[in-house]
Amino acid sequence: MTEKSRLRSRLEAFVKEGYIEKILDESLLKVSGEYGTEKADAIIDKAIELSKLNGEASVSFLEQSGAIIDKLGYEGLLKTADFAASLSGNGLSKKAFEKIPGIVDYTGLYSWRPSIIDKWIDVSSTNPERAYGLMERTPFIMRSGGENTLSDVVEWAKSGEGYDNLIKIMDINIQGNSSDFRELFGNGLKLSREYGMAAFDKAAERYVELSALSTERANSFFRGETKELRKLLKEMTPFLELDDASGVLSTYLAALLGYRLPIKEGGMTCTDGKAIYLPGKMEEFMEDEKNFIVYKVLATHEEAHIEYGSFDFDISDIPGVVDGIKSKYGKPEEGKSDQEKFFSLFPEKELAKDIFNVFEDFRIEGKLKNEYPVLGRHIAETNNHFASKRPQLKDVEGDKSKAMELIIQKLISGKTNEPVPEEFREAVEYAEKLSSALSSGSSVADAATATSELCSYIDSIFKDPYKPIGLVYPELNQQKFEENVGNFTKTAKKMSKDGMTTEEAMESLKRLFKEDGTSPKDTGVPGGDEYTFIGMEGEFATETGVEAVYHEWFDSIDDYKEDWARVVEMSITDPKESYTAMMAKHAGLVKRVRKEFQSMKPDERRRQKRQNDGEEIDIDAAVEYFTDKKAKLNPSDNVYSRKDKKNRDIAVSFLIDMSGSTSSNIAKTGKEIRKTIDVEKESLAIMSEALQELGDEFSIYGFSGSGRNKVEFYTIKDFNDSFDSSVKGRIASIKHLVQNRDGAAIRHASSKLKKTDRKNKILIVLSDGEPADSDYNTNGRGDTRMALKEAQKDGIKTFCVTVRTGYTEHLSEMFTHSNWTVIDDVNLLPEKITGIYKRLTK
Repeated sequence: MTEKSRLRSRLEAFVKEGYIEKILDESLLKVSGEYGTEKADAIIDKAIELSKLNGEASVSFLEQSGAIIDKLGYEGLLKTADFAASLSGNGLSKKAFEKIPGIVDYTGLYSWRPSIIDKWIDVSSTNPERAYGLMERTPFIMRSGGENTLSDVVEWAKSGEGYDNLIKIMDINIQGNSSDFRELFGNGLKLSREYGMAAFDKAAERYVELSALSTERANSFFRGETKELRKLLKEMTPFLELDDASGVLSTYLAALLGYRLPIKEGGMTCTDGKAIYLPGKMEEFMEDEKNFIVYKVLATHEEAHIEYGSFDFDISDIPGVVDGIKSKYGKPEEGKSDQEKFFSLFPEKELAKDIFNVFEDFRIEGKLKNEYPVLGRHIAETNNHFASKRPQLKDVEGDKSKAMELIIQKLISGKTNEPVPEEFREAVEYAEKLSSALSSGSSVADAATATSELCSYIDSIFKDPYKPIGLVYPELNQQKFEENVGNFTKTAKKMSKDGMTTEEAMESLKRLFKEDGTSPKDTGVPGGDEYTFIGMEGEFATETGVEAVYHEWFDSIDDYKEDWARVVEMSITDPKESYTAMMAKHAGLVKRVRKEFQSMKPDERRRQKRQNDGEEIDIDAAVEYFTDKKAKLNPSDNVYSRKDKKNRDIAVSFLIDMSGSTSSNIAKTGKEIRKTIDVEKESLAIMSEALQELGDEFSIYGFSGSGRNKVEFYTIKDFNDSFDSSVKGRIASIKHLVQNRDGAAIRHASSKLKKTDRKNKILIVLSDGEPADSDYNTNGRGDTRMALKEAQKDGIKTFCVTVRTGYTEHLSEMFTHSNWTVIDDVNLLPEKITGIYKRLTK
């Protein structure tokens, strides 16, 4: 009997006659030839099992077996049979077999795994309909996020919570052929974990509503880029968001400790010297006010570690202590930071680390409580709250760990949550005694000394291994801090070798750090024999430490994305260009413009009539006085005149685009070739000379940068700067840089203008009229339009001078809320801009 005849006789028992030839020719004979008779019989056995559940499904299985085995192999084919069997009671088995080959193709063979079918089976055991729907959507999920995302979706499908809404979000993205689902799903996971499934469902429902208007707007909402999601979550859960507290916190800390560190969201509370990281939301209490106090205590706690020298530990300051530990335990120093070297000397460095951090927290909090009584009360309240959440002794494993738990509770709140057992009493009392020595005059070295004593004592009393139990505040990371900032103590010691005392050097370093952000690392001291403050020779500009975050408008979602663009103020540190040489070619124009602006100056004094006092009699008012008196009327006593000073009451800011597009060459007479940026800065210089003559308050700013996280804002002349050689040098040194995010720069310049007390505020923007930056090209024009509109609402008159040739049709839409003009010959700019200013300030 041939193989075909043998297989045919097996099939005739349960398959309709019309299907047999097709199945034999396309599937079973192929399997028999490639995998052997045994495998072909196993497939028929599987089909017979399926036929008992669903006849059509078994036939479909055999029909598709050739195509499926080509893609998934023999084992994969059997898995599909198991999956179909799990769907048989719902009439979906036949459909599943028909779709699986195509689903594998859509997913892409390179990313397909037979284990994917196991995930479908996992869901079908809970809900076959969901499993079938998951199968259909698998290609999209795999293309969007891969098998890990598919695994997460499986967990949602099995639980059922939020799954229907997740499918709605997924289907909207499938219909729109979107690549955003992986990120959206990640946000959905975060929402469900942090705020609960009810919050996810609510947000998902709103996503569906918004998607009917704009998928991009819906995606932006679900990512939390607009205010709407935050508002929705706030209504559902009692918590305080860091975004709502960071501004006040930053101002508070700057006032308290004399300098400002950025406050950023992080997974845990800590500082690396560049920023303070806090949780994104605070929900310790039901009231925002109490949650804010917790934020305040956490932030102050971290900044106080910098202020009071926690990161300045120098192991060489405690040689006697170090020698004693070495002689007792015989371990060498290991580690990059001095703290790590110190901890490595102990047999259980985790125990030493935890004791040190507890003592150091106690030390810096003592200083804060002594200096700031109100803050001290808030620290005590917060610590009592944290202490109340500490574990019970019965839940702590090991005597050393139990002793440490009691010590932590005692030192942070002054009491323990339960009576101290007799066997731990001496350890707790000894820790209290050591902590009492950490008075307001103590240092981080004193905390290390106390650590050595307590660690030795605990080792002598309890012999079991220490198992870390978790601290109230996170451990200090000296290595990371030194990478970013340096070490004040070591730097001061190095400086003291050049005739300055260590105390004087420390005071100088601290002052520089507070006043302009110069860190010990910036001085170059620790690694070399010489030091120079700031030491930025060769750099065009440095950050001043002043920054601000602004929203950004997106036409595509018809809304703002909150806190989207970060502006960093920059200072030109080493002006190298000659102002005199730059202005030499414009001597005649400067003279003429000065003369024109002199004519704009108001009369030094103007006469005020009908005053109740003054230097002279107002004749007209006096005649009226006597006329009224003779007519027996009540005459006015305002019969004097006086001269008062007249003030133009104007403040103007010039904002210049310093992007790469201003590097284009413009031919001049003779051999000289100049760039657009050269003519722009010459125009600013001429205007400055004229305004100096006129007496109007003015400032000059430039902007460039690359990306929304660092929009560089150059202060060339601030309102309170004198127009001196330093300012002139900065004007001459203006140069083209990288990109231009116009909206953020306009908002920052407007914020500075708003702070002036002048009645008339003017912003003049010099640019190429084409905002261009990373992820900004599509929405830059709309955002610039809205930034100008915001300035208008704030009472600022704006005028945009666009230097460009070619396409200008978009300018009328972008400058809807501003006066503007196009100058296609940049050589005319110096004369044009003075005329513009005269018209603006009439």
